[in-house]
Amino acid sequence: MDTDKVIEKLYENGEASSEELEFLIDGRNEETAQKLFALARSRALENYGNKIYVRGLVEISSFC
Repeated sequence: MDTDKVIEKLYENGEASSEELEFLIDGRNEETAQKLFALARSRALENYGNKIYVRGLVEISSFC
């Protein structure tokens, strides 16, 4: 498998097979990690912009 092709597929489609994900994890190095981080940051900025979303949860009871 080619690391760059797997990363590109993951970025474009938003999904990868379990074998491809295992390949990325097992072969992880600094270059691969930086590339994945940069693409993830790019996608986050695309979807959410440069904003911070805060969500709070107040539990009233533990009764379900």
